[in-house]
Amino acid sequence: HYSADSKSPGHQQLCARAIGLLLSGGMDSSAVAAALVANGADVTAYHLATDDPLADESEYAREVCRYLSIPFVPIMTDTGAGHVNEDWRFSHPYNHTGFRWLEQIVQRVHQDGVQLLTWGRDGDLLFSPAPDYGVCDVLWGRLSLPEKRLMLRGLLCSRWTLTDLLKSVRRSYSLAIDASAFGDYTRHPDFLVPMPGVRFELPNPEFVPEEQTTDLALAWPHGVQFCSPMADRALYELMTGMPRAYRCISYGGRNINKPVQRLMLEDRLPPMIWRRHGRLWLGSPHENFCLNHPQALAGLLGPDSLLARLNIVDPARVVAVLGHPLSTRRHAQSLICTAMTELFLRSLESRTAHPVRS
Repeated sequence: HYSADSKSPGHQQLCARAIGLLLSGGMDSSAVAAALVANGADVTAYHLATDDPLADESEYAREVCRYLSIPFVPIMTDTGAGHVNEDWRFSHPYNHTGFRWLEQIVQRVHQDGVQLLTWGRDGDLLFSPAPDYGVCDVLWGRLSLPEKRLMLRGLLCSRWTLTDLLKSVRRSYSLAIDASAFGDYTRHPDFLVPMPGVRFELPNPEFVPEEQTTDLALAWPHGVQFCSPMADRALYELMTGMPRAYRCISYGGRNINKPVQRLMLEDRLPPMIWRRHGRLWLGSPHENFCLNHPQALAGLLGPDSLLARLNIVDPARVVAVLGHPLSTRRHAQSLICTAMTELFLRSLESRTAHPVRS
């Protein structure tokens, strides 16, 4: 999928249009960049930049653009008071926690005359370990005996305990997605009113409603269309035809994620990209916003909020959470998600002229 028939209508249309690419500097968006360049597309890379050293990926994104000789356009992300704006009125729920950042991107590409915006979404679904990944994939997979021995030896040297490895012999236990891997996200937020009998459920990676509603609320009104090239049927057929064990290889004490994708990119991107291990603290900008603007969140989620009237948010607990930096950091994502929900409910109430009820 790095080349196409130059006479096909799709290829000619691709080359004729200016294409914007959301480039983080990770392997997924970098793979899309390499594919676009290989097909002769007129592509410009837009990068969400930040002055937060814990989340700054600009070095990787710049290196991809330098290697592929494509324009690099950094857009400084807004983590100020406007990151969550009380004046927003949303027509759809599930709004993205990075709504302001996407708004900045869409405004810039619209200003540049770009109508098609693409990214590396779906890369995790294609190349990362399956949600129920475990030793079972090595033992019962279509692998040669030497491969099985090497992979099992690597798993024994990995971060997973022997108990976890033995549990994962059965498909019912996963090494890839378990409660310990999600850490604080498996705990109910302290500022929400507990709902008895409702258990925590891990998010479904195949259903990301905030991305879909972003199209309706942001992109389409600006004449911009999002496109996810990794959602291609042939790519999914390629990956489903491979042994699941190839999605993660433990070697030298490290769990090498997306090994198939790394091999694909070996001669198409600089080594610092496909050899990259681990990720940056991408939640840091959200946390800094919550730490620097607690009054904005307290105002949105206070006693007069719709969520408080619906007995979903406890305003006193909100104040307690925002009063302690460590607690604020832990709840940053949930605080922003809850604030966005409050803004949507306000929009709904203002449109319908009827009070929102549970």
